[in-house]
Amino acid sequence: MPWLRRVVSNLAIDRIRARWRTEVTDNLPEVPVVADQVKALEGEEVAQRVDHALQALPERQRHALTLFHFEGLSQREVAASMSISDEAVESLLARGRRGLKAALMEDWQELIARSGEN
Repeated sequence: MPWLRRVVSNLAIDRIRARWRTEVTDNLPEVPVVADQVKALEGEEVAQRVDHALQALPERQRHALTLFHFEGLSQREVAASMSISDEAVESLLARGRRGLKAALMEDWQELIARSGEN
């Protein structure tokens, strides 16, 4: 009866494979899926621009912004980490943000224009 075992085994394998098969049709989905590769590339480009602008800031401003915004530290924790007062951290953050805003103004306007086109 080895042949019967083989037949049953093949039938079981065929049934399992049938679950994995993909049905191919000529019908398009009702809701078209938007390709988001362009958005991913634009996101990388924006990230590079922000990083470039961040690197152009004075070291203490860059360090305070990085700890506060990217590392998630509170203003007090940033002050303790940098061995400065809360007021000094607040000043560094404000100056750093102004510097980033000025450096990225053209990029910001370009992004706003792009979003208006979509």
